[in-house]
Amino acid sequence: MQYSHKMNSTSRLQDKFQALGADMMDYEGWLIPRSFSSLESEYTAATRFGGLVERPYLGLIRLSGDDHQDLLHRLTTNELRNLAPGKGQINIFTDKDGRILDRVMLFKTKKNIFLLCSPQKAKLISDWIEKFIFIENVKIENLSAQYSTITVLGSLAEKILQAAFDLKAPSPLPWNFYKTEFQNKTVLIQKSKAFHPLSYNVVFDNAISASLWERLMEYGSDFGLKPIGFNCLESIRIESGWPASNPDFHQKTNPHEAGMGDYIDYNKGCYIGQEVIARLDTYHKIQKHLVGLQIFDDERPLPHSPIFLENREVGYTTSCSFSPLLKCNIALGYVKTKFIEEGLRCEVQSADRLISAKIVNLPFTTV
Repeated sequence: MQYSHKMNSTSRLQDKFQALGADMMDYEGWLIPRSFSSLESEYTAATRFGGLVERPYLGLIRLSGDDHQDLLHRLTTNELRNLAPGKGQINIFTDKDGRILDRVMLFKTKKNIFLLCSPQKAKLISDWIEKFIFIENVKIENLSAQYSTITVLGSLAEKILQAAFDLKAPSPLPWNFYKTEFQNKTVLIQKSKAFHPLSYNVVFDNAISASLWERLMEYGSDFGLKPIGFNCLESIRIESGWPASNPDFHQKTNPHEAGMGDYIDYNKGCYIGQEVIARLDTYHKIQKHLVGLQIFDDERPLPHSPIFLENREVGYTTSCSFSPLLKCNIALGYVKTKFIEEGLRCEVQSADRLISAKIVNLPFTTV
C-alpha cells in the first residue's frame, strides 16, 4: 500500500508525539505516528484498557438549512428522514451506477447534520451534494481544516471519556453521540461499531487539540490508557473487518461487494444509484465479496496480491497486517462469489512465491 505523498500536513499534536518518542509516517497527506511502543503493548492497551489515536485525515462536513436532511435522504442509501438530534448512523453516497463515493459516519444535531468522511473524500462529497441543490435551502461547509478527530478504543474507553468530560448522560447506542463542551468549544463524542471492542470518535475544533489530548491522557492514565499509532489501529481495523476507503473500497466498488448491506434501506424509496443496488440484490448478481484471509506464513503479502485456488486466480488482497489476536498475518481481500467458502484453503502470491492461506468470515474477532 502506498501511503507517501509529496506534501504532508502536520498535526497540532506534533510536539506531543515527538515528546512521546513516536515513529512517524506519511499517510493520506498527513504526518502521523506509526507507533509509540511495540505493537503488542499498544494492542493490549487498545483492546483491554484504552488506546488513544489522532485521526486528522478524516474529513468533516456540516450541512444546515431547512432542506438539508431531506436532500441527504435522497442522496444516500440509508433511511434518514426520521433521524432525531443526538442520533447517528452510517450512510453511503453512491453514484448513478451504484458505486461507492464514500461511506460516512453521520451525526444529527438540532440544526445540523455532520458527516465524518474517509480520508481525501470531504471535497468530493461536498461537491457531489452541491450538484443536487437547485431550489433547496441547504448550506454545505467543509470543516476538515478546522476540526480533527481523536478515537478512543478499548474496554474502558467509555469510562475514560465519562471521567474526562464529566459525562452524566446514559451511554448512547452505537453511532449515536454525546454532545459536550470543553474550553467553550463544542465536542461531539460518537460511539462507533467500526472496531472491536466498541470505540468512540471525539470530534473537536483544532484550537483545543493540545489541551484535549492532555485531558484525555491525564484522566485516562488511571485506566491504563496509552497512545497508539497507525500500525496498531490498522491491525484492529482489519481484525474487525472494517473496510477502509482506498484500499478496500473505491469508486468502482458497490456496497454489496464491500459488505455494507447493513447500511442500505430497501424500503426508503429512490436515491442516486438505488435501482442498480436493488437489482444486484434481487437477482444475486454480486460478482465478488470482501473476505478475510488468515495467512500461514511469516511473509506478509502486499495489497493487490493475487489469490489462487488450485492454480486459478479468484481474487486479490486489499489490506494486510499482523494480528496480535491470532498471532499471524491476516488480510482483507475480494474473492469471486462462487469460490467463497469458510475455511477454504487458498494461496496468495507474495513476491516470487505462493504462500498458504484460508478464507475466513469477517470479523476475525469471531475466528
